Amino acid sequence: TGSIETVSLGASSVATGGHVYVGNPEDGSVTAVFAATEEVEGVVRVGIRPGNVGLDPSRQFVFVVNQGAAGDARPDSVSVIDAVPTTTTFLQEIARIQVEDGASDITFSLRRDRAFVSNSLAGTVSVIDMDSANVTSFLSQTGLIAVGPSPGVMTYSPDSGHVYVIISFPTAGESIAIIDADSLGTPDRVPGIPR
Repeated sequence: TGSIETVSLGASSVATGGHVYVGNPEDGSVTAVFAATEEVEGVVRVGIRPGNVGLDPSRQFVFVVNQGAAGDARPDSVSVIDAVPTTTTFLQEIARIQVEDGASDITFSLRRDRAFVSNSLAGTVSVIDMDSANVTSFLSQTGLIAVGPSPGVMTYSPDSGHVYVIISFPTAGESIAIIDADSLGTPDRVPGIPR
């Protein structure tokens, strides 16, 4: 075994800096495994039912989408874990950001310091400020974009600077909401994608 470069291992895990981070939905935690020794280095407590795990472009933070549970009064959230081994807060949850109901997927803008979280039950996308120069809003939800029913899987295109969000209709085909990651204006919609 050797060091692991930054790589996505699937929706519920990510690797960076020689560590693999795996979400544990049943007990509300994320396990950090040191790849060189294949030993557990730490377990970080996060929110309820951690799902998708993402790595921010700076490779400093692991973002964990906490999906909550039906009937639970606590809000859905995103946990932020320090992934830099040389810091004093390494393997600690440094922030928990409240988002809307049905937190589902996460993606990151490369041109602006923003994260985007799809909220399937609320029909929205949360915008999270990742610019540490913004002292009052750093690692908080600073915007909410209505995109339509059941937004789910998302991706960011560095070529266009847009976030593409799959919108799933229960009885019809899917469509894609297209968000300008810079202006955060009203999304465009590409309809009629067959299932």
